[in-house]
Amino acid sequence: MSSKIVIVDYGMGNLHSVNKAIAVVGGDPVISSDAAVIAQADKLILPGVGAFGDCMANLQRSGLVPILQKYLHSGRPFLGICLGMQVLFEGSDEAPGVKGLGYFQGQVRRLDTALKIPHMGWNKLSLRSSSPLLQEAGDEYVYFVHSFHVEPQQQELITAVCDYGMEVTAGGGGGGGQGVRPAAAAVYRLFSSIQKNQAGQALACCALLRSGSHDNFSCYRYPRRPLRQIDGRSF
Repeated sequence: MSSKIVIVDYGMGNLHSVNKAIAVVGGDPVISSDAAVIAQADKLILPGVGAFGDCMANLQRSGLVPILQKYLHSGRPFLGICLGMQVLFEGSDEAPGVKGLGYFQGQVRRLDTALKIPHMGWNKLSLRSSSPLLQEAGDEYVYFVHSFHVEPQQQELITAVCDYGMEVTAGGGGGGGQGVRPAAAAVYRLFSSIQKNQAGQALACCALLRSGSHDNFSCYRYPRRPLRQIDGRSF
């Protein structure tokens, strides 16, 4: 019996592109804004495009904040995409005073670099430590479009970085979740990696991925190399 994968619909996020990307690797996701459906998911995906404050306002308005917080501590796989990754932290420079979901201790900070913001273009990942999601991503070029990055309180959570006139957090791990910073096209790559390396243990993309044993927040977007089709039935 396949796992129930639910994509959270709270009014922000490229839902249908994420849906298609998951289907390509063998998943059968459901898009839902129903709190009961979301709470009962086997694997949950929180996409997001836009501003931190608007994202949290929509989640509050939808009554999903306590649902997501409970889910995050349940041990089930969770994937946050872009804003879906950022809101897992306590707050953001983009929206002072607005609380995130607080699953991870730390803040989302504006990039402090002399280079042009937003950080937009190809950049190379450098792995810091082992990560089930990033096993084959060392020295991979991925595409970034962002002005903020996460700064976890526990620096040992960081598993990947890139250089943009400063060290930008591109991936991390520890505890119970994983995530990245890509757009929907990157979801294909991530889910392929997850399928291959974790056999359904975790999820992640332009957001944050959560497994039973790892937390990761990473940056992925439109990999240069051709995407490899793999068996997604294990997810």
